Amino acid sequence: MKKSLANISLLLILGLAAGCAKEVDNGISNVPAIEIRQVSPLTIEEFDGNVKVFLKYQDGDGDLGYPEADSLSLEVWDARLAEPDWYYVPALAPVGEVLSIKGELEITLNGTFILGNGTSETTTFTMRIHDRAGNWSNTVETPTITIVEP
Repeated sequence: MKKSLANISLLLILGLAAGCAKEVDNGISNVPAIEIRQVSPLTIEEFDGNVKVFLKYQDGDGDLGYPEADSLSLEVWDARLAEPDWYYVPALAPVGEVLSIKGELEITLNGTFILGNGTSETTTFTMRIHDRAGNWSNTVETPTITIVEP
C-alpha cells in the first residue's frame, strides 16, 4: 500500500512539473517575422504629414523589443537616403520569459521631406527588426509614398 501511494505521489509530482513546463517547440520560429498590414496615407505633405505603418509581428521566444529606450531595434530605410533611421520598440513580452508572441506594431514616420528641387517626390520604406538574441527578421517594403509640397 505504501509503495503504491509513493508511486501515485511521484506520478502526481511529475504531472504537476510537466504542466508547469514552458512549451518551447510551438511551431513559431525564434527568428522574428514581420508583415506590413497597412500603410496610410500614401500621399503626404512634406514636414507636415505622418505616415503610419502597421506591422504584424511574431516571434517564437518572445525576445522582441528592449526594456531600455536607448536600445534601438527597428531599422527603417528611406529608399532615397544612404543610412537608415532607427526606432525604439519596447519589450513585447516580459524580459526573461520564453513564450511565443504575435501582435501588431504601429510605427509613425514623421518629418518626411522632399530632397530634390521638385514639388513632389516618391519613396518607399524598407523595414526589419532584430530581437535581443541578435536575430534579424525578414525585410518588408512599403508601397510607394508620394511627398508633396504644401
